[in-house]
Amino acid sequence: INAAFGDESVAKQRAGVVDSPSGELNIGSLDIVETVTGAVNAAIGYNTVAEQELGSVINTGGDLNLGSVSITGVDTGQMNAALGANTRAIMRVATITGNVPGNFSAKSSTTLPINVTIGNRTESTMGLGYWEGDIRSSGSLALQSAGALAASIGDQTTAYVGLANTGPESLLYGLDMTVVSEGALAAPIGYASKAEVSLGEIMGTAENGFTHMKVVTGPVLSASLGAHTTATNRVGHLAEGKRVGGRYRTDIITGALLAFALGDNTNAINMIGSVEADVGGNVDIDITIGEVMTGTVGVNTAAETIVGNVLSPVSGDVDIDIVVGGINSFAVGLSTGKEIYSKTYVGNVLAPKSYANIDIKHLGAIFNLGLGLDILGIKIERVGCVKIGNIGPDPC
Repeated sequence: INAAFGDESVAKQRAGVVDSPSGELNIGSLDIVETVTGAVNAAIGYNTVAEQELGSVINTGGDLNLGSVSITGVDTGQMNAALGANTRAIMRVATITGNVPGNFSAKSSTTLPINVTIGNRTESTMGLGYWEGDIRSSGSLALQSAGALAASIGDQTTAYVGLANTGPESLLYGLDMTVVSEGALAAPIGYASKAEVSLGEIMGTAENGFTHMKVVTGPVLSASLGAHTTATNRVGHLAEGKRVGGRYRTDIITGALLAFALGDNTNAINMIGSVEADVGGNVDIDITIGEVMTGTVGVNTAAETIVGNVLSPVSGDVDIDIVVGGINSFAVGLSTGKEIYSKTYVGNVLAPKSYANIDIKHLGAIFNLGLGLDILGIKIERVGCVKIGNIGPDPC
């Protein structure tokens, strides 16, 4: 148990961590094996920070160079919390930042990790299997999580859960990631709050070779309550603005996915297995989903469900196979003169360079509704867009 009390207090807890805060650290090979049960880290007071790191390689300012790296971790019941205005709670497990010229391998099992902030302008960030480094050879990660919760309560709060993701500055030369999760929850409450769950998301650059992401998860829920709120789920997503030099494949099996936002100026987004980065080889997308629900209720609301789309140029062939139980997208507004928008976008390819094959099976209904009600009259407006299995540059 590690705790800090008082204004501008900081509580840091580390187990099985290599760090290079200053100077140069060169390690030919590194093997970390850690087992942690019931680790509690807390900071209470104004402008406080609680930081908890387990089984990770963290480069906080020095010159850290590693050869081959192996991490094996089993963690149960870790809790990280910050209470008070302007607080941050940060939890990292099986994380790497730094240069690894050799092979990198990580196997991590986490059970019931909880990350919480309460107060004005608070931030709760949980990163399990987060890579923000330069891995020159090959990297593999097997992450198993039994429930992950990030919660924040108060104005301008953020709750983020990330499992098996690569950071925007990462550079990889061969990536194989697998995440198995019983489920994840991000839930902020308050004005200008933001909830975000990210599983198996590649936000960096992957050079030549084969890049593979596999996600198997139970229910994923992001929900935010308050004006100017956002709720986002991203699963098996290849982020915008980067590049994969060779072949890219994603395999996704999920239970229910729910993104919901309630309040004025709200947005809810479910993005599953979509490609927004340029790909230099073939793209294979295989998705099986139970039910998807994306909804907003309030004024000036927008709901988007985006499943298995290729939205950027691909040099090779595209093969998309989607099986979905049902999709429900709705944006409901109860005011005058405000924009209400709902979008469902499944299995579309904007600009294939050669061949594209799309196979979509939906076992349930696909429902899309944009409903705006003028409470001063009888005017009802519906704004929505549904596109399924299309080829060509005609997005919503």
